[in-house]
Amino acid sequence: MNTQVEKEHYFKRKYNDLGRFISYFYQVDLTAELEVKNLLEIGKGNGVFSEYMKKLGMAVTTCDFDAALNPDVVADVRALPFKDASFEAVTAFEILEHIPFKEVPGALAELQRISSRYVI
Repeated sequence: MNTQVEKEHYFKRKYNDLGRFISYFYQVDLTAELEVKNLLEIGKGNGVFSEYMKKLGMAVTTCDFDAALNPDVVADVRALPFKDASFEAVTAFEILEHIPFKEVPGALAELQRISSRYVI
């Protein structure tokens, strides 16, 4: 099983501190401002972002390489199983730092390939 951190890590009080919630606010605010209808979140984490976006009326698909997080799609950001321009917006918050630097350009190309409008 691929895992960056154990699932429980995302639900500890130390992880979900004020700084984390400020980060969630900026992620939600920036994405909501785009007024898109469908969205792919890569790197589901604890699901706070995707659940909030769903409550705002967006169709959200989650993707993570850690199956234990129960994403809609299990996949790596470097090889995404989606057709070109599948989503109006693709978000990838706090994930690129977890892959080797030399593989970041390929991951960014994948994000651009599957987005029809925005990559955040």
